[in-house]
This record gives sequence, structure tokens and C-alpha cells, in this order.
Amino acid sequence: MFLVRQSADVSYPVVATESASAIPWCLRRPSQVRYRRGVRVLLTVLAFGKIDDSHASDRTPSQRDLEINYRLVTVLGLDSLIPTVFAESSARDVFRGASVEPGAVAPLGPDYVPVRMTLNQGDGGLRTVWVWRDGVDLIAAIDENGDGQGETSAPDQIDDCYVVDYDANGTVDRVVDWVDVDGDGLADRQILYTLYGPGGNGGAAMTCFVIEQSDSERGFWHLDRWEYRQLQCQWECDFSGDSYFTWGRYEERKGRWISYIENPFSFYDADGDGITEEALQLSGDGSAIPVARWSFDSDGDARPGAEHDYDLSITAVGSARVPASHMDVVELRGGPMLVASPRHARDWMRETKWPRAVLVMDENDRNVDPRDPLARERWEGVIAEAPSGFPSLGGPACGWLNKRYESFRGSPRLLGLYRSRVDGRIHLRGADVGDLLIDRDDDGVADAHLRTEDQDGDGFFDTWSLDIDGDGTFESVVHYPDGEVELIAVDCRSIQAAEQEINRDSGGLAQSERFARDVARWIEAGRFVP
Repeated sequence: MFLVRQSADVSYPVVATESASAIPWCLRRPSQVRYRRGVRVLLTVLAFGKIDDSHASDRTPSQRDLEINYRLVTVLGLDSLIPTVFAESSARDVFRGASVEPGAVAPLGPDYVPVRMTLNQGDGGLRTVWVWRDGVDLIAAIDENGDGQGETSAPDQIDDCYVVDYDANGTVDRVVDWVDVDGDGLADRQILYTLYGPGGNGGAAMTCFVIEQSDSERGFWHLDRWEYRQLQCQWECDFSGDSYFTWGRYEERKGRWISYIENPFSFYDADGDGITEEALQLSGDGSAIPVARWSFDSDGDARPGAEHDYDLSITAVGSARVPASHMDVVELRGGPMLVASPRHARDWMRETKWPRAVLVMDENDRNVDPRDPLARERWEGVIAEAPSGFPSLGGPACGWLNKRYESFRGSPRLLGLYRSRVDGRIHLRGADVGDLLIDRDDDGVADAHLRTEDQDGDGFFDTWSLDIDGDGTFESVVHYPDGEVELIAVDCRSIQAAEQEINRDSGGLAQSERFARDVARWIEAGRFVP
């Protein structure tokens, strides 16, 4: 084992003119580059055993790749790392040998070769930077809160920024930021930046995920090769408690971030037990929200080990816009981004009139992807299949079988719910039709079909039709025009209170048990029975 310390003056480029700004320093002619000297770098190399360069990539980025990448890295304020860490130079060759097992993020064993330096990022402050190899990738972790001063210090993912060069080919591909927003010593945000090559992602040269946690226990997203890949990562992530995430794209021509798709996707812990009771996804561009889905754990049966158990969702469709008073500013590398405030999002949903909405109730208490062999309850909420005239929002959807769908379309109206004393169920106020395809034996085929209708147009169901054998013909139709109803506010406490009353009225039967009992009664009677 040996220890080498080297103190040196390092020169790195500064953009001289606007015309040269698009050209990465390593490609510019001498006339296009001027240098700033006097930046002190403390370079510490700890080597264990033989340095192995076998992970180095043979793929060389094109000049256009480098130009675009350098522009984006500069936007993120990380351009000082390019000549010092990621450039094709003799200095970078030092880092090629630092190798660890794929997935390692800190010094873990005798094969680790860390490189630790103190770097001036151009703002007058010094930053400790650790550099290592994660499999074939090159990683630089910047200590941005000054707690990494000790010789044996390591990144702690609190006000640290990880910069990732896939295949160690000289371009920055991913940046992972952990930000302590309120200065309490805990990371509040995890921000995942993705830098694209020519063409970008749907026209965006750079995107980001912002994940914010408010719980005492901060569980952020699990990453695969330093990014979130849903199939590989979703079940290792923490989508419980009070948190939100939003997706942003960088509009390079306008020099700004704009939130989109999930803007935001919020999770609410109403009783403070660390488990989410509500999930609300607003989806659109910036303040324009054409579609939103609001899900509830209506019977409150989610628990440790089964943290996700949503039963009811409302997907609303329109051309709504969130007012400026309900928007938050999220500070990002490259500038601020406006996003609908999770604190105000639920009130805004209740205050907004929507021309279309669809309710889905998980009658058999099995909110899973029908194709998932592990039958895992979905963390996003109850994702509806798209009825005719409604867009899809997210996926995988919960399917049609043993799920009750109700919808309205027409003049814009406020969202509302009610409990019908006729069937003992929670319904969407204003829905003119509802359908429940019943699969009694779980063979994936509908055995019966219950349809509900509002024939007198007063906003409440008054007609129940039953197709007892699933042949497409309703053998019985019954009317209850004067059925008693109780209005329910669209909030978690009111919905759970109504569900508790339904539970008591049924003699304590759980949701899926009530469904099985009711279906058996209807089939035996040959018609809908209140």
C-alpha cells in the first residue's frame, strides 16, 4: 500500500466568447480558449494492489456529443469537473484505475482506489471531491456542505452531488443530488438529472426527477446504475408517508426548467403513521393540468409490510390551470422550476370544475396489475383502464374485472361523492352510468355484469340492471328513484368515515367479503338486491 499526495497549480478553460461557448474545452483551438491559473488542487491517491484499466470504454463520443454535453454540464454548474476529472488527459488516466464492484457507492474493500481532491468550482469556495469507478462507470461525488474534510471522510448523501460518466468515455450522463433544503442535517430532496445526446428525450436535452420526503425516516428512490428504472427499481423505493416527486425537462433555447407529466405526484399521510392514505397525480405542462388522478385508501387497511392498499380513485379530465398562488418554486441546478404545490393540490382539485371524470372502486380489494405474478398492490393508486372518451394516465392499470367504473361527461362540475343506501356503496356524484364486470371464479372472464344508471338526471343512481350470466343481455332491471343518499366530501377522512359506517352496517365485513356476499345474493335472486 502506498500514499501519494500531490499539490499543484491546475489550469482549466474558461469560455472566452459567446461563439466559443458551444465548443467543449477539449475540442477548441488555442485561440478559442483562455485559461485561469492558481486553482489549488489537493490530490490524494490511496492504492490497494494492482490498478486495473480493463473497464475503460473504447467508445469515443463524437464532437457533437461533446459539444452538447459540455453545454448541459455548464448549465448544471459542474463544468469545473470536466478538465479535472472527465477530460481525456493524463490527469483522467489516474481515475481510470479506480475500480470497485458494480453498485458500490463508497470505499468498501481492498480493491477500492479512491481519489480525493479539493476543488475550486469558480465560486470562491473549495469543495472536496471523491472520484472512483463503479464497474465501467466513472463517478465524482462533490461534498457541498463542507462535512467531508477528514482524511477518512466519505460521501454521506447529505448535500452531496454525484456526477456519473457512463463507460468513462468523457461525457457526463447522470447527476444525482441529495439536498438538505431546511438545513436540519437530513436530505430532503433527491434530484436525478439525465443528460441526453443529440435529439434529446422528446426534444428535451436534459430532464430531472425531483423527489422530496417530509417523513422523519427518509427513504428515497432505489437506483439501478445511478438512475430510476421502473421495472427494476419501483419495489425498492419508498412511496409511503408524506412525499412527492415531479419530472422536469430543460428547455435549452429558453434556458429554463418546466415541470411535466408528474407535476407533481404527491403522497399524503393523513394520520402520521408513515403510511400513505392518499396519492394525487397532476399531469400536464407547468401550470396546465389536463388530467389528474386522486386515489384513496378508503378502508384504511394499509399497514407495515403492506404499505400500499388503495381502493378508490377519481380521474378528472379537462383543461384546468393551477393559479400562481398554488405554485411552488423548486430550486434546481440551472435555475428554478415552478410546480403545483403539493400543499395546495388537493384544495385545488376540489375547487376546480371538471367536464369529465371516472371513478374506479376496487370491489375485491385487489389493486394489482393483472399480469403481475406476485400480485403486488400498486403504489401509484388505483389506475383506471381508459373508458371510451378518457385518456390513459399511467400504468399498469388495475383491469376491468371486479372493479366498478362510473363516469360523467358534459358540463364542468365540482367533484363529489355520495353513499347510496340502496346498494351501500360510495359513488361518483353526477355519474350517469356505472359498470361492474364480475369474475366470481378468478379465471379472467366476466361471469356477470351489473350496470347502474342515473335515468332522471339528478346526479344519483336510480336504476340497477343485472346480466346474470355474462351473455350481454340484462335479464333484470330494477328502479329505486327515491333511494336515500348521503353526500361525502372528497377528502380522505370523510371517505374513510363513510367506509367505516358501511363496514358497521354490514356486520363488520371487510370490503372484499361484502363484495362476495352481495354477488352471491344477486346471483341467487337472479336480480340486483339492495
